[in-house]
Amino acid sequence: MLHSAIRLSRYEWQDTLMKVLLSLVVLGLLGPVHIRSEDLVPITLQSFAVLLPAVVFGWRVGAMAVSGYILLGALGAPVFAQYQSGWEYLFGVTGGFFFGFLFAAVVCGYLAEAPAARKPLPCFGIWVAGHAIILLFGTIWLMRFNPEWWNVLENLLPGAAIKSAFGLLLTQLLLRLTLGREAYYGIRRE
Repeated sequence: MLHSAIRLSRYEWQDTLMKVLLSLVVLGLLGPVHIRSEDLVPITLQSFAVLLPAVVFGWRVGAMAVSGYILLGALGAPVFAQYQSGWEYLFGVTGGFFFGFLFAAVVCGYLAEAPAARKPLPCFGIWVAGHAIILLFGTIWLMRFNPEWWNVLENLLPGAAIKSAFGLLLTQLLLRLTLGREAYYGIRRE
């Protein structure tokens, strides 16, 4: 979506590397955060942080950043939800979500590279699709461990909707700030 609009270096490989590193920092800072609510299951920012680099910078940066994030967490860096880490999270009850993260980053990043993705409705659709992919992978994996998997999925849906809406708002704000008023609204000067 903004890969070509935001340039961090004049050399393509350096630009990509810097975007991956920036994305890893964002993933490391936002991934562990969880918001507690009295009515809902705690909402983690993990899926939001996973989709953000892919939607903003495209599938290549998104896939590399998410792969690095998963590897860092597996090796012991406390970057997973609630500051957890380790291989057991990749192959335990939550393992399917991690595989979903990578797949969602590729799919959403690819979709976000289309010019139509800059419009609010398609952009929102990308965020919803990303969360749906993550939940699909996570639920299929979870079915092996928890016979009450439907209740878990039902509790995760409000958080996914909130994060999708916030993702739409943030990406539209980034588009507006990066592209400028005329380009964002499609105003032609004559």
